[in-house]
Amino acid sequence: MRLQIADRERFVDNALTMLRELDFEPAWVDRDRGLIQTRPTTSAQWYEFWRGDVIGPDQALESSVSTVRRSVRVDIGPPPIGEAASTVDVEVRKERYSAPERQVTTASSALAIYSERLPTSEGLIRARTAGEHWVDLGRDGRLERDLLRRMSRLPSARKISEGQPAAPKPAMAPAPDAPASTAPEPERAPPAPTAKPSDVIEMEPIPD
Repeated sequence: MRLQIADRERFVDNALTMLRELDFEPAWVDRDRGLIQTRPTTSAQWYEFWRGDVIGPDQALESSVSTVRRSVRVDIGPPPIGEAASTVDVEVRKERYSAPERQVTTASSALAIYSERLPTSEGLIRARTAGEHWVDLGRDGRLERDLLRRMSRLPSARKISEGQPAAPKPAMAPAPDAPASTAPEPERAPPAPTAKPSDVIEMEPIPD
């Protein structure tokens, strides 16, 4: 998405505030390169209606029946030469937690199915196994579009539609003219008089 950003530093600060409001804490920020990377955040479940990191009831159901986390990367590219519009890209990665099955033998033990108190299928108790890992589910296009829409509404940013030229960078104001001098101009000397034809006297040659 192309955005015309009037103040780059202010836009980065507003983007960080918006991400924190969605429970995405920044892991690192590179202001010179325009990069923001957040820490993975466990996605909202069905009863966390106040959160906005899941889009649609199917995603809320998915994060309720399994542990899902998301992380956000924002790339604010430099504007092309002669233009003030920057290209803003958002990438949201989604992962699902995978752990070995645990032995559920009674109805009460089902309440602790995600606890380390229950032995795994390998017979291990209170120990993490090598099988616990995060499965990459790819990118979350819905949340990416929602974050781009939120960023286009931030102060100091204006969305540039496809085919719409961006406003050129403001040209530098010309230097003010030097003030006119108030000192009087020096008087010029009058031109030397020239002889008129009538003033020329012809001299007769002197005989030898």
